Amino acid sequence: MCAASDTAVAKGKSAKLIMKQLPVTVKAEKMQRMKHNGKVYLRVGVNFANGGKKVLSDPGYKVQLESSGGSVFDLVPEDDTEGSFKIQPRQKRTIYYLAEVPSNLKTDNMTMQFTQEDEALKMTLPVKTFEVPAVTADVPAADYTVKKYPLTIKRLKRS
Repeated sequence: MCAASDTAVAKGKSAKLIMKQLPVTVKAEKMQRMKHNGKVYLRVGVNFANGGKKVLSDPGYKVQLESSGGSVFDLVPEDDTEGSFKIQPRQKRTIYYLAEVPSNLKTDNMTMQFTQEDEALKMTLPVKTFEVPAVTADVPAADYTVKKYPLTIKRLKRS
């Protein structure tokens, strides 16, 4: 990872990347802090605009978040189900990524980086770095537990 520098895309700005041979405009939209079961997560909203003529179903990049102190955290899509990352041609869509972080992590001056594995060199190489907006708010984490309700069946009397 590299720290925010002249090569990083400034906060609020977008950059074009080639993802799976498609031109895609990418922008780090917002960052939120969430707390759930004693753990702290950062939720980063990334806007993708597919400028290609085919569906973008996988960006083909690994996404990481780096603190100003140099700590690196893997970002994973919030909705990691099969087919959740599908962006139609000419469609704009925000994908949310999550990273578990220490509760005392300073979130100012963070960067998000798209990286790609180079098979020949056997190493991960940076593709594009984005300065991430400051945390907008602490939001409650969604409770994904299933709630059980009693089912009552009323019998009808036959005459």
